[in-house]
Amino acid sequence: MKGGLRAVFAILAAATAFVSCDPMGPGGPQDLAPAFPVFRVDLFEQNIIDTFGSQSVGFTYAIAVGGNLQRHGAGGNASLAPDPTRAMAATDAMHVASISKTITTIAVLRLLQDTPAVGLGSAFVPYLPSGWSPGTGVSGLTFANLLRHESGFDFPANQSRFSHADLRTLISSGVVGDSSNAVYNNSHHSLFRLIIPNLLGRSQGSSESEEEFYARVFNEYVNEVVFAPLQISASLAPAATPNLYYAFPHNDAAGLGTGTNWTYTLDPGAYGWYLSAVDLAKILVYLHETEDLISASMRDAMDQDEMGYWNSRTGEHGRYLMKAGSWGYTVDSVTQGVQSIAGRFPAHVSAAVITNSRPAAPLNTANLLRDAYDASYE
Repeated sequence: MKGGLRAVFAILAAATAFVSCDPMGPGGPQDLAPAFPVFRVDLFEQNIIDTFGSQSVGFTYAIAVGGNLQRHGAGGNASLAPDPTRAMAATDAMHVASISKTITTIAVLRLLQDTPAVGLGSAFVPYLPSGWSPGTGVSGLTFANLLRHESGFDFPANQSRFSHADLRTLISSGVVGDSSNAVYNNSHHSLFRLIIPNLLGRSQGSSESEEEFYARVFNEYVNEVVFAPLQISASLAPAATPNLYYAFPHNDAAGLGTGTNWTYTLDPGAYGWYLSAVDLAKILVYLHETEDLISASMRDAMDQDEMGYWNSRTGEHGRYLMKAGSWGYTVDSVTQGVQSIAGRFPAHVSAAVITNSRPAAPLNTANLLRDAYDASYE
């Protein structure tokens, strides 16, 4: 199974066969219509193309069924004039933004799985940097509190990125709200880039700062337990010739042809990974179809509490585990950026879409992907 999955995802240009949707099997009676709706991967693909292609400068997508990559592709442009114009490619890597939280969640659960003395209910304070002074209530918070966004921290207003110094201030400020209430914030998964290296027992190198040490070890560990086993090449910085990010609709006159050079080498965890839609679908396949990343019991805990799936939805066929990402910056009072969505659906379906633009009112990508899936049955 393991080798077969890798082979399918490695040969992206090869044609893939449809999973048979006929409950009678090939060659079965043709005069009996199914008594229940049947998932059609071709409809799902077309729904994604129609939905996201009409609302973005460029987009990529991937759909897997069971252990097989069934569809992947791209539409629109990776860059537009006055930049050098280039069409979007199916394997283009873009900043997946907050879907990085799903990846961090997998890495944390894997470390807990391999460290029996520490569990989801364990306090994380012992694994903060030495010399930090936790404020009121922080010592009672657990790994699960962070993964479920239940901390009660005093979140800085409108802050998206969290540096090493920002996290130290957050910890010293302490708990000010009810930690039983879930409040989504990038600080929670950013803290794991401090916790993981200390839980691993790693030591800081003599030639690096404390900030560099924690970011480096975090990056190395996520690569070791998530990306490397799946032969995924991930980066915390854009490619030498990166995809560019736009407002939608694109307006040359507004000066929005400029690219971006976001780099997250020192502050990963809640955001930061540059991956393709195929990479995201592959991660979901291995997470749900194998135990190569985490055990079935850890996966069940992740699914049950929707850890790493903040944007899940209930659709016509059950609960859809989903995580969305959105990242932007402002030029001439117009926000341009990226939006992403990855989801796990019934019928062993995994899917991901990344767009390189944002409308003035960002897309509700979770609702759009839910609706595209629901409309894929006949």
